[in-house]
Amino acid sequence: MKIILDTNLLVAAMFNPRSAAARILALVLEGKVALLWHPRLRDEARLITGRIQRAVPRVAIDLDRLFLDEHCVREMPDLHGISADPDDDKFIACAVAGQAEMIVSNDRDLLDLDSYQNIPIVTPSQAWKMIENRMCGDC
Repeated sequence: MKIILDTNLLVAAMFNPRSAAARILALVLEGKVALLWHPRLRDEARLITGRIQRAVPRVAIDLDRLFLDEHCVREMPDLHGISADPDDDKFIACAVAGQAEMIVSNDRDLLDLDSYQNIPIVTPSQAWKMIENRMCGDC
């Protein structure tokens, strides 16, 4: 399963290791879910999580283990005006280019879209249920 994670999921996982966001990150680290990314997404993640780690040193995420080269989306379409927040369009563009199966976010501007080009935009809890259902199959 290929997914896009909004940066706010990394922050949520940093502060609550039992959250749905943290459980999704664990699946990425275990190689059970592929985190698609583009350098713009990774750079934002480094900036935001770096600020948090400097302020709260006990909270950390190893981004090098999350952003694997084989899941890098090198080129994205030039999308503008999709989300109410223009800064969120990069997540949608990466999802389209990488043929992601979902975008996971806590951002209301993205969630209000519900989906884009048949790519669902869901909360971490919704994503966790979808991933569990996919992994379990006929359990």
